[in-house]
Amino acid sequence: MGLWAWIKRIVSDKRKKDDKPKKLKGKKQINSMQGATKIQALMEADALAKQSSTALDRIHFWSKIQVELRTRRLQMVKESRLKQKKFQNQLKMESKFHELEAEWCSGPESMNVIVSRI
Repeated sequence: MGLWAWIKRIVSDKRKKDDKPKKLKGKKQINSMQGATKIQALMEADALAKQSSTALDRIHFWSKIQVELRTRRLQMVKESRLKQKKFQNQLKMESKFHELEAEWCSGPESMNVIVSRI
């Protein structure tokens, strides 16, 4: 009898309606088994527990990786926006300096007045 058949028998056994919890019923079932069948059922249950534990560990690990990737992408977007803003500000400043240089070369204003505009 495999583990699933054993579980199915415990779950689907609705003829016996007693007040004992399912955990106790499961323990009684295991205790009533003989030798090799009992060992096999325990080994299958242990293997199933290990498999589910491993699966949960891997899912947790994968979710951690996804969170790290998401934060890295957000950081890269922020850095890119910051670089773009700095570049635009630099272009604006260069444009202003170029305009002031053109005014200074052609106008009668003093250097102090033009520097004060900056």
